[in-house]
Amino acid sequence: MDFPEDIELKIREDFNNHEDRDLVRKILSDLVVKEKLRIIRCILFVSKGNLDKLGEMEALANTDYRDVIMAGEYEYPTDKKLRDFNEPFNT
Repeated sequence: MDFPEDIELKIREDFNNHEDRDLVRKILSDLVVKEKLRIIRCILFVSKGNLDKLGEMEALANTDYRDVIMAGEYEYPTDKKLRDFNEPFNT
């Protein structure tokens, strides 16, 4: 999958080596979810460059992608929406 530039940039910023970046791209490309780009942005935001956390978020997305949206876009415990990852990073 070819990712939009904002997602590619986030992958390069957050993951230090080539092998990790390739693994991240593979994991994210293989996701089968609604609102895929939004979910990918949420996963990257929440994982903050941590492969273990990225794996947790991927598993959560495969169970119920709405939980990933809550983790990425909403404040806990108030459920106040803070971000909209339908939009590219840094917009």
